[in-house]
Amino acid sequence: SHAQREGGQPALYHQTHSHRIACRINRRAAMAERKAVLFNFWGVLVPSVPGSVCCRLEEQLGLSGGFLSSVLSLTDGVMMRAERGDVALTQMIPEFQAECVKEAEVRGVKLPSDWSVSTLLEEFRKAMLDIRDTVLKTAASLRHNGVLTAVLANLWIDDSDTRDESAHLLCLLGGHFNLVLQSCHTGHRVPGSAMFSSALEQLGVTPKQAVWLDVDQEGVKAAEGTGMKAILVENLEAALEKLSDFTGVLAVGAVSRPLSCTPNQVSHGYI
Repeated sequence: SHAQREGGQPALYHQTHSHRIACRINRRAAMAERKAVLFNFWGVLVPSVPGSVCCRLEEQLGLSGGFLSSVLSLTDGVMMRAERGDVALTQMIPEFQAECVKEAEVRGVKLPSDWSVSTLLEEFRKAMLDIRDTVLKTAASLRHNGVLTAVLANLWIDDSDTRDESAHLLCLLGGHFNLVLQSCHTGHRVPGSAMFSSALEQLGVTPKQAVWLDVDQEGVKAAEGTGMKAILVENLEAALEKLSDFTGVLAVGAVSRPLSCTPNQVSHGYI
């Protein structure tokens, strides 16, 4: 028979119960120590932001400054709807073309005879593939040291003939970050609070355990509004130094280690 303890319960019961309590305490302590770093895709992971892409193209085409950006940022415009996943890329193109023509008429701007939305999309494609190797190495170092990582991106669903490039990009990001969150799959855009909440929930951390990196003041304020710490990226190296202070992990000059994975964690493809 089992040795009895006070209250008539077997000693084994008390040992098991104590072990469960200890496990719960350890899990809570581990959760409290967890940290997460969230990167904005635009401006941080890639050096360009949509506004700068538009500005460069406006200069090339001789368009008035801010013309393309104004069409992109229309509250009920097709670009916003595409980034929320309401329409796919091939549906967006003709509507965006029409919006540009309409805006040109309102502003009294003459579009080049060979103007096509495809020209702008090609510039976006180039910008999206210009991934900063320093940020990828930083993400790898953070993950190796137990820090969770995520990249949040305002992107559309690419159903074009060149979608294999988008798939390759997403596979690359999926191999370096714990979470790749696209606005077109959540229905919310960066820097909306719903986008941040979704990322934190999927990572399993609280706002106090997370830090957001962004080149835009609006994004920094929005992240701070949710309770997260935020770093304004005016200089990438300086921002990564600040990130090291938060995580305790060397970011600048971090050595990139080979990524490990299990078969069910491999990014096989995106649709």
